[in-house]
Amino acid sequence: MTERVDLNALRDRLINNQAAGTARPAAASDKVFVDPDGRIVLGGTPEAGAGDRTLSEVPQTTFAA
Repeated sequence: MTERVDLNALRDRLINNQAAGTARPAAASDKVFVDPDGRIVLGGTPEAGAGDRTLSEVPQTTFAA
């Protein structure tokens, strides 16, 4: 079963990275990914490193916070 995304954590991550001017953060814990089914995966979570799933990094300028 897929874990639910903590929307507050997602918002905080986006606001912090956008304020720092970082569209593609270097630290895995600051990244946001999406899987082929459109599910959001926060970097630094167990789900981000699980299995052979293909994840695409989402540039954080994509979001309006």
